[in-house]
Amino acid sequence: MNKNCLHCGKVFNKTKTKSLKVWKDTVKYCSRECVGHATGKDRIITLNKSRTGIPLPESQRAKMRLKRVGRKPMLGKKHSEEVRQKIKEATLKAQTPAVRLAKSLSHRGEKNYNWKGGRTGLKHQMRSGFKYRQWRSDVFTRDNFTCTWCGDDRGGNLEADHIEELHKIFDTYNIKSLEEADICEALWNINNGRTLCKDCHINRHKLTL
Repeated sequence: MNKNCLHCGKVFNKTKTKSLKVWKDTVKYCSRECVGHATGKDRIITLNKSRTGIPLPESQRAKMRLKRVGRKPMLGKKHSEEVRQKIKEATLKAQTPAVRLAKSLSHRGEKNYNWKGGRTGLKHQMRSGFKYRQWRSDVFTRDNFTCTWCGDDRGGNLEADHIEELHKIFDTYNIKSLEEADICEALWNINNGRTLCKDCHINRHKLTL
């Protein structure tokens, strides 16, 4: 299926993605450039399709120039290499370590938009600490980085499991803070830990439900 462009007279074909209804009722020009030259009723119909080739009125151009006043120029092809280098140097000069630190501190803790009143659980805080990572590494090393239940997945997706579950240890020793958790020997005893693959770890906790 083909048509003659109303502007340039060129013959063009229907694309596969164009529906038959749109092809019959709307498509009259071979390119966006020709759409820009449409006049009258045809111009109104095709105006929503594309603005390519249609010049903006001077009033709109004036508003756009006012909005750009005072803005930092973009690093585009219109700038010479010397100007681009000056812009980069000015940007780096403004981002000093002190400025970056101030920006970082301005949205930490209670100042962060996602702050929920300090709801991070004690167990989560404990698992984020160095002492837990060290305990985990010691358990993996002792078990030769192999699941102690199935014996498979050496060096794969491994997890360190407390034989006596964490919530029981927390209840037994009445642990209420991170400082109390750090001095509790039962938490950091590698004999109370074992290496499990992810599937075995899931099944282990299913058995205790």
